[in-house]
Amino acid sequence: MSIDELLPELTNLIRSKNQSSIFINGPRGSGKSRLANDLAKILQSQIPNCIAIGPVSIDTPDSARFAELLLSAMKEMGFLGSDIDSGGSESLSSTWSRINEYGQIPRRQHFIILGDFGPEAGDQTEELAQLFSSARELEASLREVDFKLCIIFFGAWNHPSLEKHYLSSSVSFPYTVGVNYFRWTGIAVDRVREIARSFGFPRVDTFQTQSLHQLSGGNPAVMEAIIECLPAKDLTLESMLKGVEEAALNSQIAEALLKSWQHIHSNFGGRIVGELFAHGVIPEIPFPPAAVEAFLSGGLVRRFAVGAVTYLRFHSWFVEVVVRLRSDEIDEGYPRQSIQDIRELVPNIGILNVRAYGIVNQIENDVRNLVISRLIGGQSNDKPLLAEKGNKLDRDGVLKDAHTRALQWRDSAAEKQVNTHINPLICYLSTRDLSELVSELSKERNSNSWLDVGDALREIAVIRDLVMHNQLIDDATSERLELLQEKIYSAFNLPSEQ
Repeated sequence: MSIDELLPELTNLIRSKNQSSIFINGPRGSGKSRLANDLAKILQSQIPNCIAIGPVSIDTPDSARFAELLLSAMKEMGFLGSDIDSGGSESLSSTWSRINEYGQIPRRQHFIILGDFGPEAGDQTEELAQLFSSARELEASLREVDFKLCIIFFGAWNHPSLEKHYLSSSVSFPYTVGVNYFRWTGIAVDRVREIARSFGFPRVDTFQTQSLHQLSGGNPAVMEAIIECLPAKDLTLESMLKGVEEAALNSQIAEALLKSWQHIHSNFGGRIVGELFAHGVIPEIPFPPAAVEAFLSGGLVRRFAVGAVTYLRFHSWFVEVVVRLRSDEIDEGYPRQSIQDIRELVPNIGILNVRAYGIVNQIENDVRNLVISRLIGGQSNDKPLLAEKGNKLDRDGVLKDAHTRALQWRDSAAEKQVNTHINPLICYLSTRDLSELVSELSKERNSNSWLDVGDALREIAVIRDLVMHNQLIDDATSERLELLQEKIYSAFNLPSEQ
């Protein structure tokens, strides 16, 4: 969930209730402190009469300490006299009763309190439960006041452990998944460039930011670890992949994530890690919901749907590498894999390939249309446009023109129940056939620019094969494709050879 997706949910919830509590949970290093700072500014600007308090750093989830922090904030803003103390109360509701009694709070004032848990707070389940319950009690105690109050907690806690604690204590659970509980996974791709620049990379292109975002799963601490572990000071895909391997073995964020995954696995995980280790992609339905939620909020897996079935896969390539290289730290029964083993796997990233496919698709269609526009009017009345063009021998040594080969390909596709009616016949020429046809037309027209297009298309055909066979391409190949695109479009527009 991105901040753009989260923000409408939060604003609707905050505006719909006079008092509310919101809980945002996510894995270590995923940028929740950054999110809290951003939301403090955004919510204050979007909600009328709103004052954001915090983010208040909470190293230990203690209700009394949190109440003291809130009292101090109210005093600093001038809503409460400096001589007012908590009255010895350890509950948020009693503290806010004193604020309401002694404070100078305008009617319809809206307060949003943001509490940001430290890295170890999420492990203190009992203390978290007390603080969360205290926040909900505060909501109930403020039903008759003239101001509005919302508390938003940000942290990395174990949701199933919290559920288990509440069940054993017979106390009402503080939040509802999908209502006032949200799972945060990481920052948006447009924030990646800012991180890269902080490490001395002044120029970071779109491919680099998107590749780093995909490799890290949007976790800024993981991004920083990858950059710190780069074998050379460059952000090529090859360098970043090696940075992932090093960071998986030797970074604080890998240690922190492993610790949380080990706890989840031993208490709730069951077979999820083992099945992911073996299959990579697994259906969600056989596994306990508590285990799935724990690994989702813990940053080990992400969920996706195919039709009506929901599946799980590793959250990112970094996560998969950590689990495979250090699997025995999660469960002694899982054998470690080596760096060499990892390099035999295909990283589940493809931003360069997706971009390359878009370029190839655009070039092919534009060249097809250019060829057809030149052929229209050039053939006799009843002769097909591709007839007697692009003659070549087939595998059986039979000479066939472009029209015949395209018809055969189309008929073969139709026999396989593919709808061929939406495509003109030239779509059934391969990129290499198209390049040969362009080269032939260049000779007929004595056109060097058309010859350049044919040459460029032959080189593009090689890159197209890589992309269509789902083989990762690197930055240099992507840049070469863009240069070929420029070459072709420049040749399109030479006035003397139209």
